[in-house]
Amino acid sequence: MQTIACLYSNFDSFESFKSSIASDEESFTLLGYDNRQNSIDYFEAIRNFRNNTKNKYLIIAHQDVNFRFLTLRCLHEQIQKIQLLDSSAALFGCAGISHDGTQGVGHYYDSQGEHVWGFPKNGLASSLDEFFLVLDCEKSFSVSENLSGFHFYGTDLCINAAKAGYSSYVIDFPVLHNCTPGKIRADFFQSRYLFEKHLQQTIGAGVYRTTCSKLYAGRNPLLEMFVFAQSIAILDKPNEKHSFEEMRLALDFGFSTYGHAQFRFVYFIVKIHLFLNEKLSFIFYPIQNIVSRLTSDLVWWRDHWKSRVGKLMQS
Repeated sequence: MQTIACLYSNFDSFESFKSSIASDEESFTLLGYDNRQNSIDYFEAIRNFRNNTKNKYLIIAHQDVNFRFLTLRCLHEQIQKIQLLDSSAALFGCAGISHDGTQGVGHYYDSQGEHVWGFPKNGLASSLDEFFLVLDCEKSFSVSENLSGFHFYGTDLCINAAKAGYSSYVIDFPVLHNCTPGKIRADFFQSRYLFEKHLQQTIGAGVYRTTCSKLYAGRNPLLEMFVFAQSIAILDKPNEKHSFEEMRLALDFGFSTYGHAQFRFVYFIVKIHLFLNEKLSFIFYPIQNIVSRLTSDLVWWRDHWKSRVGKLMQS
């Protein structure tokens, strides 16, 4: 049995979401939290969802999700398929970032159409998009107590699951996410900044990717500014009105946080890099893939060399 939870701010959207849940042999409990008065954020809501379900699986979905023809039985089968391969699998989604942080993973629909990103390593992920998440409530992990807001809780869950010894996966359950472009507001950049500070205290190294941003988990202010400039450069689409507004908000946040002259210079360097990368992609992409693979292998050896050498000695 499963619990389906939704924090909604539009009642009509919530009703549409409910009606899209296909009736099949899988029974479920529905938890709908009315947030039209903006009385609760997603981090607190997830804590409440976990406390108020006695079922094994907790599905947390946005109000603009539509199951299409997909059934809960199909969802259960996809989860079980992964858990048979990896008993530590505890968190699932429809879209995310690969475990080595190099590519998007998943299969879903939105207002732009179908997205098929693939499932490397069976969909093993380091970050999951928030529009559709499934938690195995028999595994002990949740969102961080010191965080709040409406962004990055999917990534936070992945990190906390990993700390507890569990794995996160993207499954092939292509729901429709009825989102429309241009919803990034000023609070997103503030949430990103605060979550990045949280990562710097808890992880303390490297770049962490989500489906919508890059985050710097180190303590170098210049690199932090550079990664923020990289993460917002993808918003710069002059032919799209919503992107222009998002870009203005992003630049304003960069100027106020890092200083106008410094951030403008760093952003200029990033734009040049992206331009050259696009024009010379036939050169840069193979080099980037090689560097990414080498970095991934080096990280693995750094974390496992003792056990690996021990096994070689025993043999």
